[in-house]
Amino acid sequence: MTSSDLIDYVEESFESNRSMLDANGVELVTQIMYDMVNGIRAERSYMRQVCAYVQQDDCFIGSLTVEEHLKFMAQLKMGNEHGKEEQVRRVRTVMRDLGLDQIASSIIGTRTRKGISGGEKKRLAFASEILTSPPILICDEPTSGLDAYMALQVVRVLKKLAETRNMTIVLTIHQPSSQVFQLFDSVYMMVNGQTAFSGTLQMAEQMWAELDLPCPMNFNPSDHYLATMSVRNSKEEPIKRAQIERICQKFKYSEHGKEVFKESSGREIDERDRAYSEDWRRRYASNFHRPIFGASFFQQCRALTWRASKTVLREPTLFKVQIFQSIIIAVLTGLIYTNNSPVEQKKIMNINGSLYQMVSNMAFMFQFSVVHVSLVKHR
Repeated sequence: MTSSDLIDYVEESFESNRSMLDANGVELVTQIMYDMVNGIRAERSYMRQVCAYVQQDDCFIGSLTVEEHLKFMAQLKMGNEHGKEEQVRRVRTVMRDLGLDQIASSIIGTRTRKGISGGEKKRLAFASEILTSPPILICDEPTSGLDAYMALQVVRVLKKLAETRNMTIVLTIHQPSSQVFQLFDSVYMMVNGQTAFSGTLQMAEQMWAELDLPCPMNFNPSDHYLATMSVRNSKEEPIKRAQIERICQKFKYSEHGKEVFKESSGREIDERDRAYSEDWRRRYASNFHRPIFGASFFQQCRALTWRASKTVLREPTLFKVQIFQSIIIAVLTGLIYTNNSPVEQKKIMNINGSLYQMVSNMAFMFQFSVVHVSLVKHR
C-alpha cells in the first residue's frame, strides 16, 4: 500500500465488510496495533493524525449551505493551528478540487426542503475530511445508494484525490461495476477472516487463472472473484470450502503473498522505505499526543452556537414549535407557584415534584433525538 493509491477492500460477507470499516474507521485502525504503516507502528495516536474516515451515512445539518458546512468543519478541525484566512483558503481549495464551488451557496437539504444530490453529498463528505490533508482516507461504502453512473463519478473523484493529493484511499464497495473496478490500483480480498488476495488487478487475474478459475470473457471481475469465494447453498458447501481454502493457501505461499506479509509486519524494509518512514516520523511525531479536536473548548462552543442559530432561523416551522414549547413550559412553571402562600411542607414537596418532572422531560426530549443515531451506529 503506497501513497497515491486507490485500494478496494472486498469481503465475501457484506456485513463483515461494514464491521471491518466501522472498527478500523471509527477507532482509526487501532486493531492493527502490531502492524506497520510506512514503517511506523500503527498506534492509536499515530493513526489519529494520519487517517480520516468517511462514514457510509451522510452526517450533515441539512439547513446549512455547502460552504457553511465546510467552514464549520474547518473551525473544529483547524481552530488552534490555522487562522481564519487559512481556513477560508482551504475551504475554497477543497470546493474547487471536488467541483463543489458551483453549489457553494446551496443548502444541503432537509426533509421539507430539497437540496443537493446524492453524489454531491458524497463529494461534500470527502471534502469535510480532507480539509486537513490527511495522508490516508478510509471510506465506508462511498457509492451506497447511488446509481451506476453516479457511483462511477464518485470513484473517479476518489481516484483524482489519490493522484493529485498523494493520498492513500482505502474503501469498501458493494458490487462495483466493471468500470468502477478497473479504477482501483489495488484490491484486498478477505474470506472467513483470512486474506484471499492483496495486490493489483493484473495479479488477481493471473492468480485466479493459475487456480483454473479464470474470469470469463466480458464478465465483471469483482463478481467472478466473489462468486468463487461464496457458499450459495448447503449442497455445494464442502466443495466451496475446499476451493476457498485453496485460494487462501495459494496467495499465502506465493512469492507475492510472502512479500506482502513481510512488508506488513515490518520485517523487511529497504533503505528507501526506511528514509520515507523517518520523514513521516518527523512530520507527525510532534502531533502524536495532541488533543483529538483542533479547536479549543470555547471555539467549539462558538461554532456549535453559530450552527444552532442558523438551523433555527432557517427552519420556520421548527422555530415556531420551539417558541410555542417555551411559552407552554413558562406558563406551567408559573402555575406551580400560584396560590402557594402560606408556604407549607406539602406545597414545597409538590413544587419539587413538578420541577423534577419538567427537568426530566426536557432532558429526555433532547436525548430521544439521538437514540435513533446510536441504535443505527451500534446495530
